[in-house]
Parts: sequence; C-alpha cells; structure tokens
Amino acid sequence: MARLESVAVAGYFPTPPSVVERVAALVRPAHPTTRQAVRLLDPCCGTGAALRQLADTVGGETYGIEIARDRYEEAQAALDHAFLTGVTRALCPGGLLVFIVPQRRLAVSARYLAGHYTRLACYRFPDPEFADFRQVVLLAVKRDGAVGEAQWRTRIEAWAAEPLPELPPAGSAEPLYDLPALPAGPVLFASQFFDPEVAAQQARQSGLWASPALAERLWPAEERPVRPLMPLRRGHLAVLIAAGFLNNILLEAGGRRILVKGRTYKEMVPVDSGDPDVEIEREVLRTSVMALDVRTGRFEAIQQGPASDDG
Repeated sequence: MARLESVAVAGYFPTPPSVVERVAALVRPAHPTTRQAVRLLDPCCGTGAALRQLADTVGGETYGIEIARDRYEEAQAALDHAFLTGVTRALCPGGLLVFIVPQRRLAVSARYLAGHYTRLACYRFPDPEFADFRQVVLLAVKRDGAVGEAQWRTRIEAWAAEPLPELPPAGSAEPLYDLPALPAGPVLFASQFFDPEVAAQQARQSGLWASPALAERLWPAEERPVRPLMPLRRGHLAVLIAAGFLNNILLEAGGRRILVKGRTYKEMVPVDSGDPDVEIEREVLRTSVMALDVRTGRFEAIQQGPASDDG
C-alpha cells in the first residue's frame, strides 16, 4: 500500500516545516546587495513551501523545479522563479548543498558526493518524522573541481547504515555554513524539451522585441515641444509646415487658444521676360496657415509669399 501511495503522488513527500526550521538554523543569513545575489535552488520543490520557508529565514532568491503541473502552479505563486525542467548547473563552487534522502540512499551517492563536495555533515530527521520514511539531511559545500576523496566516501557510506545524530533544534547551535554571493542578473535555465509557453516568455524578456534599438524605431518615445535657439525665419516655417509639424497644433498665449493647421503648395507665377510677346512662368512654393479661434469659432487664413523671398 505504501508503494502504491508513493506512485500516486509521484514520490512527492513534502519536507516538514520543523525540519526546514532546523536546517535554516545551520545556515548563516545572507546579505545580498544590488550587485550581488544569493540564490536558493530546489530541484524537487513541490509546492515551493519548504524553499519559501528557508528563504524567509536565510534570505536569497528562490528557484524551484517541479514536474507535476498542479504543484508547479502552486510553487510559481510562492517562489521567485519556478521551472518544469532540469538544469545543467545547480551550484556554483562554494555553494551549499542541502540533500534530503532516505538514509540508505546515501551509500548510492557516496562516491559522487565525496568527489564533488567537502565540509559534509549529516543528520537524521527529528522524531517522530524520522520514523515515517527514515530521511536524513546532508549538508555539503561544492568543490572547485572533482577529486578522488576516499576518506569522505567511507564516511558517507557509514552514515548510510549507522545511527546518526538528530538535526539540532533551531537556536541550539551556531550556524555552520555561509551562502556565497554571485553577481546579480538574470539566470537562464535551458531545457532538453521545447515548451512554447516558456519560449514565448523568454522571447518577451530577452528576445528581439526587447531590443532597445528596435523598440526605439518601432515605438519612438513621445515627442516633446522644444524651444529653438534662434527665432525661426520664413523658410524655416515653410519647412515645418511642409513636414506637418503645424497640423492640429493648439497654441495658447494671452488667454487665447488657437488650433493651427498648415500646408505648403506649389503655384505658377508669371516672370518678366523682357519681351511682350513671350510669357514665362515659374513654379514657386507658397505656405498657408489656417487658424481656428477655439473660443469664438472664427477662422483666419494666413498666406505667405514664395519661399524664395526669404533672405
């Protein structure tokens, strides 16, 4: 029956809060800054309750992995970051491992743990929790590189079989471990499977659409009125009107409000040829501004001569 119950919950057995409290007491609280971050990762986070409790005590950003979607959704609400898939890198050199497994399973992992970790300590769950699944807590610090460590392997194999000390109650012992601080910034987790929802989320955060250069071209910042350094000449005004800068502009001065719309158009004008029998015309640009007095509703047309008359 116990085996069937284990299969039904996919081997999920949440860590009791009392155990989390005792583990947290062995870790010195972290002090992250704006430039350095402390990160806590639970590769089997369940609903995220245990990791959330640990982070509330020792501090740090929380990252969780959970394969069951219903528990993942609960974890997503409790943790800073949750993921459904595995990670390629879990700990940095000097990172703290908190390994919770049935006691007999320590022997299976003894060689790997001895080669990749140092400063190991192991405790059993307190009573009555230990009687349920005979679980233990192993704490260790990750090495800079893998080594062959026969002494630690022998000790871990012995821990898998011999009686272990109970996890110390919170406040009964000084913290044994410090949490390393790393440069702050986004953390990218890669998966061996393609998840469209995760891919879309990452694209929104760091994809092409998030590029400041592209965003500036597609969605330029709202234009703000500026004051020119020198008074505008007639030619400048014609250019502004032709570019549409005076379209539907609301001008206010002396309590008067005027809505302005301008345009530039071409007109053929006669030119003196010196010969009464010869008619010559040339094309000139003219500007026209239509002003609407918002208070009275009256229109006023302002016509200007050719652009060539300027200066």
